[in-house]
Amino acid sequence: MKHPNATALLLSLFVLAMPVTAMAQTSSREQVKMERDEFLKSHHWDNATDSWVLNQGVEAPAGVKSRAEVKADRDKFISTHRFDNACDCWRPISGTPREVSKMTAEQRRAEMKQFTRTHEWDNATDTWVERKKSAKN
Repeated sequence: MKHPNATALLLSLFVLAMPVTAMAQTSSREQVKMERDEFLKSHHWDNATDSWVLNQGVEAPAGVKSRAEVKADRDKFISTHRFDNACDCWRPISGTPREVSKMTAEQRRAEMKQFTRTHEWDNATDTWVERKKSAKN
């Protein structure tokens, strides 16, 4: 070996860093478990609507929009944008917004499915944001 001291130093740094990494993973796991437990205290699964519902007598955290408000934001976006298969993106519609209420149920369902495939709700900004394209696309 040309640099035995450098090798020993790197090896000792690696050995010292391992417990710190393990502690960080344990901490993040514990954080996730705490958040899950808090969520389960305030919500229950509703089989009729296939979604999580806030328990009776429990108020939503401050600043969290209701499900109806989030759906209204989504519908507003869909009324002013149309999915373009050529570019695999949403394009704004020029002119007046479409009336989603005049679309068939199947058309609405297809567009909402496409929208939720390409967008996700961002709690930090209270808006729908486009999902990051994966390396496969």
